Amino acid sequence: MEKRILNNGIYYRKSQFAARPTLVFVHGITGSSSAWLPYERGLKKEFNILAMDLRGHGLSFRPKQANQYSISNFSRDVYSVVNNEKLSGFILISHSFGNFVALDFLRKHQKLLRGMILISADAAPAKTKLARILRPLLSLTEPLQGLDKGSTKGGHVNYKKFPHSGDWNIPRCIADIKNTGLRSFLLSLSAAYRFDLESFLPKIRIPVLVIHGKKDTILPLEYGLKTSAAIPGAKFVVFGGSNHIIVLNEVPRLSREIRRFVRSLRDQATIAKSSYIRFAAAGILSFSGIFSVWTPIIRKGFICSE
Repeated sequence: MEKRILNNGIYYRKSQFAARPTLVFVHGITGSSSAWLPYERGLKKEFNILAMDLRGHGLSFRPKQANQYSISNFSRDVYSVVNNEKLSGFILISHSFGNFVALDFLRKHQKLLRGMILISADAAPAKTKLARILRPLLSLTEPLQGLDKGSTKGGHVNYKKFPHSGDWNIPRCIADIKNTGLRSFLLSLSAAYRFDLESFLPKIRIPVLVIHGKKDTILPLEYGLKTSAAIPGAKFVVFGGSNHIIVLNEVPRLSREIRRFVRSLRDQATIAKSSYIRFAAAGILSFSGIFSVWTPIIRKGFICSE
């Protein structure tokens, strides 16, 4: 995998690109692109792979201004990466907090995408009861949010150390927050609980797959179901027995769903192409039939006029 850092401070990795589908991965809060490493290894022979670190996470820069931690700015970072690689027609795959970023990107750049996979999804955390409780509490943490202003970058957590991770696995949570930094975590969390794109969901016009764990205690199953139901034609898949940490815990199963989804996009394209060919052929035959009927008449008319 080739590693790059853009002039705006955003880090990403990419495989050797070829003429095949491209997958772009966006991680969740306090995570990083290292969450997607097993997928890079398992899928890079079939797909072009690109995984990035959001601002304030991993090896990407830490903004100095608190207002730079907005979902709009996060999605702008995604655009900076795909624009640098001149990508279009790719599949965007996101998890948890990354779904807010992905949906905002979709709202701005829907024509660039071929499809989207939302894992552990919610489109309107601002409307939840938890948001109403946490927003005032997060405002009390503003003195903490002023600490470590963009001073250092983090790294990449080795998630192999946390197999079968629970939603509230304390060692993993500590490792993530320590790596990201308390300030970046709090500011990202504040941005998450102000996010609401529920009204945009019916306007989505690309194929979408929503995957949710039945035992998710961070974003319960009902959120994923509601998100999927609002998106025209979206497919909803429930991972029975899975929690919120699907990306780390369900690599083989999630990889199969990714392959199946991309295959369905190919099938749709093949069907559409076949339909177009049949339609064009029918038009040609129809025109030929009309021409064969009128040709003698036209010729007769010419003869009579002579």
